[in-house]
Amino acid sequence: PCKQKFPEMVKMYKELAPKGLVLISLTIDEADDKPAALEFLKKMNATFENYWLDDTEANKDKWHEKFCIIGPPVVHVFNRKGVRVKTFAADQPFKTADVEQFVKQLLEEK
Repeated sequence: PCKQKFPEMVKMYKELAPKGLVLISLTIDEADDKPAALEFLKKMNATFENYWLDDTEANKDKWHEKFCIIGPPVVHVFNRKGVRVKTFAADQPFKTADVEQFVKQLLEEK
């Protein structure tokens, strides 16, 4: 599901970055999958910040709690003050167009 939404998120970033959109991606792939994840980011031309989180059994509960993630994909939207104002998550299926519409409205606010 993340790979399906990712190209749309990259497109949204390219369109809205000049208006102030900052996009950060986080992958929870296992260490053996890191090279494939890096290749995917390169192929998608993901020029924004990208982070890899070591997804071991020992830390699974920690990242779920820290990032308020039930399961991927998830999009947290923050306002210009750094306050999380909306979360789009897998437990309530969403379309990237819904995220984009919300972000555009948020970017218009000063």
